[in-house]
Amino acid sequence: SFREGGKRCQQEHGAPKESQASDCPYDRHCAITVQPLRSDVKLQCVAVWQCGSVAGIAGLGLSSATVIVSRETLLELIAAGEVAVEPLDPDHMQPASVDLTLGSHFLKVDENAIDRITLDSELRYLDLHADSETEEIVIPPLSFLLAVTRERIRLPANMTAFVEGRSSIGRIGLFIQNAGWVDPGFDGTITLELFNANRLPIRLRAGRRICQIVFAQLDRSTSRPYQGKYQHQSGAVGSRIHLDTTGTDPENGS
Repeated sequence: SFREGGKRCQQEHGAPKESQASDCPYDRHCAITVQPLRSDVKLQCVAVWQCGSVAGIAGLGLSSATVIVSRETLLELIAAGEVAVEPLDPDHMQPASVDLTLGSHFLKVDENAIDRITLDSELRYLDLHADSETEEIVIPPLSFLLAVTRERIRLPANMTAFVEGRSSIGRIGLFIQNAGWVDPGFDGTITLELFNANRLPIRLRAGRRICQIVFAQLDRSTSRPYQGKYQHQSGAVGSRIHLDTTGTDPENGS
């Protein structure tokens, strides 16, 4: 609420000092210092106090804010060893994202080994690789494959990221998803879910730009960085949803 937000703001930062209206002692500004993305970055938001039953502007009881990381800041974080995108092609850096490329390892559900898919049984996959000479693989019409990025991603406890398919890829009817979210503390390659929505096959080549990753700064470092069932994954990794029901994956994970 406005009132509770204002109380938290006062508790964390002290009473407002700058009066904006001489006839109202509650109409003041309280500067909230946001946890900096870098030591030389200072971000602030302002809570404007109002007299009467409502005090403050919604949300400004928070002590910090989430920030999308720019190309320039990401390069600095990578140089400092706080974030890893390996290998990194400078030409794949966008203003607020990085294009990731397709690896050569793929998985396909082994439809001949099972008669149904359930959430409490381990799923069997066929291991596939791009052609050794052409580095190409063909996705049949209306078919699903798991793929992987060539790049390994490592995040600190105070950053998250999300992966989106490139618009140009989506426009040819190839849908790309990775459950969208990369948790703070994650370290590994990114498994991608590919679906060919066409009635024609799609030929893909390893090394082509396939998706993009956007990095964001958390409001504070999490006390429980990711230690889930896909930590340190390498190559295309199949679903481990069955571990949710067996209780063998107590930490967070998608």
